[in-house]
Amino acid sequence: MKKERKHLSLSQRIIIENGLRVGKKIREIAREAGVSRSTVVREIKAYRYDKLEWSCRFGGQNWCAKRHTCGVFGVCAGGRGCSGKCGQCRLCNRYCAEFVPERCREHYHAAPYVCNNCAYVDRCARMHTYYSAERADKLAREAWGDAHAGAIVTRDELRRYDALIKGGLSKGQSLYAVYLANRVLFNCDVRTLYNYLNDGRFANARRGDQPRACMIRPRKKKAKEHKVDRDCLKGRLFEDFVGLLESDPDAIGRVSEMDTLEGRRGGKVIATFFNVQTMMMFGVLCDHKDAWSANDAVATVHAAFLDVQFPMVFGILLGDRGSEFSDPTAIEAFGTKVFYCDAGKPGQKGCIERNHHEMRRILVKGVSFDNLTQEDVNLVLSHVNSYHRLELGGMSAFEMMRFCYGEEFVASARELGLVEVPAEKVNLTPALIPDIAEQVIARARKLVDEEEAARRAVEELRRKRGW
Repeated sequence: MKKERKHLSLSQRIIIENGLRVGKKIREIAREAGVSRSTVVREIKAYRYDKLEWSCRFGGQNWCAKRHTCGVFGVCAGGRGCSGKCGQCRLCNRYCAEFVPERCREHYHAAPYVCNNCAYVDRCARMHTYYSAERADKLAREAWGDAHAGAIVTRDELRRYDALIKGGLSKGQSLYAVYLANRVLFNCDVRTLYNYLNDGRFANARRGDQPRACMIRPRKKKAKEHKVDRDCLKGRLFEDFVGLLESDPDAIGRVSEMDTLEGRRGGKVIATFFNVQTMMMFGVLCDHKDAWSANDAVATVHAAFLDVQFPMVFGILLGDRGSEFSDPTAIEAFGTKVFYCDAGKPGQKGCIERNHHEMRRILVKGVSFDNLTQEDVNLVLSHVNSYHRLELGGMSAFEMMRFCYGEEFVASARELGLVEVPAEKVNLTPALIPDIAEQVIARARKLVDEEEAARRAVEELRRKRGW
């Protein structure tokens, strides 16, 4: 029977602290707390804290971690007139601003990972590490509360929902009626929309705008991922996909994988389609990550290929269980069959995931796609598909598609805006798209500024404390 995963309680953390104090092995502590050994190890490493002992700074020995390689002289020259090497002086720790206390390595990198039961803790002047159940429980609860605070939606999505709901409520419709009329445009359940409306998260739509608003305080529920067709998995599981390949060995030539490449959350996304046999990637820029946009992307690809060509390349589509692919009936209307990977197993469509890494070399993770155009996406895919690969025997995806399907299929790819790029001109860096390059440079500058600000804050703290 599968165990239910829960957060550690304060009583379990007290068992861990007591066990560490008396010197029990971690396996024994885990058995008493009713959890696995790895859980106890992660708990200790996550919430242990450092404590600088008084004798480390003002004791009779130099405990600086840099003492063996330090080349500084005369740190305390203003007070004592000393001109000796500071790394060999026991008074260095009091005056040096670059002092870094040496850590007790014996217990930090190996079990029990803390100094709670160390017999030499009173005589050791190194940096010590301890675990406190009360402190760990407080930090864990704060982290859990921050992770679950607020709405699971971006500001752009809230504005889009607000405009749709306000337009329907102004016509006397209920929120449920607005949801039914625009189901594919919402990425959440109708109950979630009621919660957002009751909590006042919309700028224009108000709870009082509903025709018959109930004055009872609504119960809060966790937002669920919206699916257009909740029965979309029936007959389309990954085991059904494997069964089809076993019954029809020629079906592998018609298999393609589909996914979405995200930029900034809530912004534009790229719906990608990857033919497994030729490693040819196609992409359509979408304004939103929803079922409506995914269906339009399939229609765009279908329009570029003839009715005979499309089933030969995209006759079987394998995707994940995201809400954008939750309307398989609309997708299958173009002459294909949709299947879904198992939950939490993106490796079952690992080919497209691997090809996303090539796209990410240009469209770096974390950048925004809002300023991109379809021409930019076509340029990225043209360079990726023109890249010669070892997996294809030194051929590019264009050449492999020409070899497997013929020149007419490559001509259909050109209808989507893809062109072959000479091998010597292939560029897989952000410099290919100026807007992406500017975002990468701006982000790098921001990181440098943050590091500089942190360094100044540390120097100011040391100056105030006289370190």
